[in-house]
Amino acid sequence: MGREGQLAEARFAVAERAARWHPARVTATPHDALFKVTFAKLRHARGLLRQLLPARFVERARWDTLRIESGIAVSDEDLDEQRMDILYSVRVGGKRVLVYVLAEHQSTVDAWMVFRMLSYLVAIWKAYRARYPRAKKLPLVIPMVVHHSPTGWTAPVAFEAMLNADAELLDAVRPHVPCFELLLDDLAVQSDDALRARREMTPGGRLAILSLKHGRDPIAVRIQVLSPDGKAAGARDVLAAILRYILETSRTEPAKVRGLLVRQLGRRQAEEIMTTAEMLRREGKAEGKREALLQLLRQRFGRLPAATVARIDKADADVLGVWFGRALTAESRDEVFSPQARRRA
Repeated sequence: MGREGQLAEARFAVAERAARWHPARVTATPHDALFKVTFAKLRHARGLLRQLLPARFVERARWDTLRIESGIAVSDEDLDEQRMDILYSVRVGGKRVLVYVLAEHQSTVDAWMVFRMLSYLVAIWKAYRARYPRAKKLPLVIPMVVHHSPTGWTAPVAFEAMLNADAELLDAVRPHVPCFELLLDDLAVQSDDALRARREMTPGGRLAILSLKHGRDPIAVRIQVLSPDGKAAGARDVLAAILRYILETSRTEPAKVRGLLVRQLGRRQAEEIMTTAEMLRREGKAEGKREALLQLLRQRFGRLPAATVARIDKADADVLGVWFGRALTAESRDEVFSPQARRRA
């Protein structure tokens, strides 16, 4: 990884929990949480994008410049609780190209997804213009959908298929109507062996998509997907999140999961994962308060300095609760954190 990539990783490590995709929605479902924990990490995201994007694009892109565009996002009203989105950017030929990844978690296929995607792309371009009012052109945005319903994808992937026109009429007016296709990653129709063979992806990234694919299967099947990638060092940072996902979506007793993990990964690693997952559970309430406070502060006072984000990131649940109460009525951002206000609270 080049220096720019290392700096991007470091910057994101500080601001990860403050990213401006929608905090209230991102953790609304276990599926969202697993996708965010995994692919908000640039090394896992890099593998996913290199695996799915066209080969010529992958060859030209400078992957050390990959970052999350947390200041350009689709508004809350445009997405529902069944989907989670992350907007990446990477330099290609001296220009930043945006890659909009939408993870769809519905049990059925949204027949209007390609139409919805058009509105999401327009929302991204509007946000881009608001952020860069002097820009003369819009950035290229590549729409990507990761889907894992049991049926597989059955809806159109090309916008043209949504139009009530025959082929001859479409040919006549093609230059004058929207024309694009979703870059679709349909997990349900791909075998486990094929997903495990994705060499561009990290072990942790492969485990995450396998866990999403099997998110509705019996518990034993879902634990089996942890082998062999579950033993790889490159998967350790997502194993606890995957276990938490399994526990939350299967309603299985932790003791049973622990026994299955021991058989798959060995006693020591199984216990480490269970301990970390329990810590994540205890931190859940603090994380919710942290994200709510960040969202409220941004709504009231605009963009937050990195030092403020870092301070919030380190605070415990009790302190976050005090700050949130102040933020509702404070006249300035500094008043939320001032020592004088702390003594009055």
